[in-house]
Amino acid sequence: MQTLVNEAAFEGARIGIKSDTPEQTAQMAVVNFGDGITGWKIGDRLIVSTSLNNDVLTVEVKYTFTLLGGQQRTVIGRSSLRIGDTP
Repeated sequence: MQTLVNEAAFEGARIGIKSDTPEQTAQMAVVNFGDGITGWKIGDRLIVSTSLNNDVLTVEVKYTFTLLGGQQRTVIGRSSLRIGDTP
């Protein structure tokens, strides 16, 4: 699950830096990345935070899931890319 959340943050940043509205586009990209995963909706189990400072877009993704036995765990992924870079 950690790898999925890391990849979602990276994809959000990668797609966001190519947009005229990087923060909004990054959030949409994160939601689309995990389409089909249970609870992968903002406000359900997914929190997506974005910031744009000095031409660097940072995307943070938090996803909460339930382990066997009922315990919940939240994993966090973060990615930062400079506007104009093309990874």
